[in-house]
Amino acid sequence: MGDIDDHRLMIWGAGGHAKTVYDAVVASGQWYPVGLFVDPQFAPPAIPRPVPVHLAADSIEFLNSLGIRHVFVAMGDNQARLSRTIRLQEAGFDLPVIVHPAAIVSPFANLGPATFIGPGAVVNADAVLGRGVIINSGAIVEHDCRVGDGAHVAPGAVLGGHVEIGREIGPLLKGPLQTPHLMRWSAAMENWHKIHYDWRYATQHDGLPDIMVNGSWKQHVMIQLVSDWAGETGWPWKVGFSFRGMNVPGDVLTAWGRVTGKEDRGRYGVVTLDIGLKDQDGKDGTPGTATVVLPKRGGPPVPYPFDPAVLDQR
Repeated sequence: MGDIDDHRLMIWGAGGHAKTVYDAVVASGQWYPVGLFVDPQFAPPAIPRPVPVHLAADSIEFLNSLGIRHVFVAMGDNQARLSRTIRLQEAGFDLPVIVHPAAIVSPFANLGPATFIGPGAVVNADAVLGRGVIINSGAIVEHDCRVGDGAHVAPGAVLGGHVEIGREIGPLLKGPLQTPHLMRWSAAMENWHKIHYDWRYATQHDGLPDIMVNGSWKQHVMIQLVSDWAGETGWPWKVGFSFRGMNVPGDVLTAWGRVTGKEDRGRYGVVTLDIGLKDQDGKDGTPGTATVVLPKRGGPPVPYPFDPAVLDQR
């Protein structure tokens, strides 16, 4: 491996994916893992590995204090992994590709920085992988596939030739929102909580900055985004998200989505998406994921009502 100081690697993350990355680093013998670190809001987990787990509020300052230049972001959350990867790259850190020795990677594949290739995975000729990509255990990325930044190809998934992961869907624009929009939605849903239409109550009683955009309305927009993209022959199978920010009248909200994975299931394709709802300042207050079932080219439409059992039929 040469000089250990030139091959010291710090792993950002300490969850399940970080364990897998650590094992691959040790197995490859190309890097010397000196530790793992997590943000302070997360309790340091007990990892049965002979390396310390650090808490660091400022990742750049922490890494500089140790003289570390090689870092790998090992987080399962796609958005968190990509945002931290970009931050480290912009700060000038080296973000190596980690390939488990039991993986098969074509010398003609193009692997972006901070990409992880798990044990048993196959990446074939002229495949292009972006930054911070995970090709998980046993996954197959065939020739000429494109996998965008921050995407995750799940364990055992198979991407046929020319599949493009990272494709954007939408956007779906709503706004500027006004008080009548909120009042009409409250009436339609029979949701009479005063924070959605009574400014005095919302600001003086509950101490809010304004009346609040209904959570159920934001849910509707997310589902509309996914449904519109699935089309009449597809089926939005699963949609999940969390409310992490408030929205008020005057906001302009944009629903967005990005393809993060695809696999063949019987006569259909199952596509996974990252989705969200950003305001005019780019703040995403409703991050989530979705799973859509689509017909294959020349194949039958997804049946209505949808029964997941059809995915196991040949």
